[in-house]
Amino acid sequence: MENEPAINLNSSMPVKEKKKSSKVEDFFVEISAFLFWVYVITKLFLFDIDNYLFQKFIPGNMWVLHYKLIFILVFIAVVWLVTKKNWIYFWIFYIIFSPVFLLFFRIPWIFFKSKNWIGAFALIGLVLSFFKKLKFNFISAALTLLAFLTITKATNALLLYAAIIFLGGNLAVILVRAVYFSFKPSVLFSVQSEALVKLWGFFKKSCTLEDELKSMEIEKYSEQQRLKWITNLQTAMIFNRVCYFVSSKLRDFQKSKINIVYYVLNFLILVIATVLIFSFANYGVFRLDQKSFFWVTEPKFISFFNYSINTLFTNSISDFYARSGFARFLSTAEIVCAFFLLVIMFFLVTTIQSSRHNEELDLVIGSINKQGRELDIFIESEYRISIVNAMEELQKAKAGFVGFIFYLSKNVGEEK
Repeated sequence: MENEPAINLNSSMPVKEKKKSSKVEDFFVEISAFLFWVYVITKLFLFDIDNYLFQKFIPGNMWVLHYKLIFILVFIAVVWLVTKKNWIYFWIFYIIFSPVFLLFFRIPWIFFKSKNWIGAFALIGLVLSFFKKLKFNFISAALTLLAFLTITKATNALLLYAAIIFLGGNLAVILVRAVYFSFKPSVLFSVQSEALVKLWGFFKKSCTLEDELKSMEIEKYSEQQRLKWITNLQTAMIFNRVCYFVSSKLRDFQKSKINIVYYVLNFLILVIATVLIFSFANYGVFRLDQKSFFWVTEPKFISFFNYSINTLFTNSISDFYARSGFARFLSTAEIVCAFFLLVIMFFLVTTIQSSRHNEELDLVIGSINKQGRELDIFIESEYRISIVNAMEELQKAKAGFVGFIFYLSKNVGEEK
């Protein structure tokens, strides 16, 4: 008995050290992921950062760059040796796919933890918007990245011309599709309604009572039969409450007008895409013929990025401007895109589609509410009990998810 406190004290020390070590490891992984993606983006689209750093600080060791893959493998091996854990697999996977983790796990967790359901639905809308057009988005992004890479690395004139022409055509398709989808009905939040219907269709059979239980009085159930009755009732009640919860939060989302942010973000994405595409297109023209532009100091890619932004907003730069016919054509095309974006696209997205968005949300909310009312009828007929009494029965039985059911019920609005 006297030794017991000493044992407890000693056993608590590794736990504290483990928590401290875990925080250090998490910080290291987060910093590594951030630096990795900064390096990748800078290397691919801005300039050769590792070559620049070696020339500036250790010019006598340029040979290291030719064997950098070996040094990267050695670095991973050393980290693996020091950590002595198999978490290295997860670390590598997390660092490579950290943008995906950020979008689909970290940001949703922040909304869930803060119980910011309006923000959560806004995020869901953005994610569903992306995946609804996943095939086009993926193919367009992949080919655009290839065109960017061609413009920065290729020396063949035909390849440069092909990349520039592709970027112009791709931007035209993106803008035309944006207009087209502004007039076309959206299916963003109807996905949630369809998912709830399909999930209930899958679980409905398991929630349906056997004929033997239906024919008996509830008070005469055996302990095992009552346990089955409570379990099935709990599942049906979860679906019932989820329907009303989702419809209530969708209504809050609709009233909040945060959907305007969704459309503004889509508009900003179009603006950024336009600026980037014209930046690379102009840079490609410069690589074809440096006399295509007037410049005082030799321009880098960032110069063309700055030039593209100023051109989009019809602002000229006195010491950097287009001279050749091709460069001037691109400048004119970007100004046309600017008016196209600011006048036509902004009007369509914020006016026509916004009102259509409210109508579609009304239909989705009505559909989910209808599913909830059908579950009300199912529970009352199948279990011969009202919704209020069902809540009381689950509370008395101390069902596993009764707390979750009560939480959903407290966060349901008046509209049903």
